[in-house]
Amino acid sequence: MSSPMIVVGIDGSERSHDALRWALAEARLRRCSVQAITAWPADADEDAGRRADEIQRHVIDLVLRDEHEPAPQLSYECVPGRPEEVLVHASNRAALLVIGSHGTQSIRHAALGSVSEYAARLAGCPVVVTPAPTHESSHRMHAATVSGTGPASSTTTAPEDAAADVPPRVTEHFVWRNRLHGS
Repeated sequence: MSSPMIVVGIDGSERSHDALRWALAEARLRRCSVQAITAWPADADEDAGRRADEIQRHVIDLVLRDEHEPAPQLSYECVPGRPEEVLVHASNRAALLVIGSHGTQSIRHAALGSVSEYAARLAGCPVVVTPAPTHESSHRMHAATVSGTGPASSTTTAPEDAAADVPPRVTEHFVWRNRLHGS
């Protein structure tokens, strides 16, 4: 069996920067590796894969530049396909899937769902969704939502005076009912 791995979705957004930071910190605690995955449309032109690779490398370089501790083993991959499907597929070989939330609430979102909702419902491992900051939350605490098949619920919060660069272990834990996995 391979060693434990955290998979993190990278799309170039600030939220994916946050997700990568959280994944790296968690990997240090768990002593495991991180795999960053960027999806690009399979039916896009031939430059789409190159652009996805450039975006991914840019995010990784920026995040690693700000790290104060040695990074855990980090691999990265660009995969053609819909992001939600690519990440759910990758979750089947991961101990944890980390995704940044864009925090959008639109009619399109209500009709089609989001990558984080799709992954939380169908992933083969627990899912951490790093939240989009709100004015209030960015000053009070750092938080993440974890879904999986563990205990029914648990809640802890990071205190207001917690170090800004230290992610919480878990702030909210929800169990998602998943028909495919029978949980």
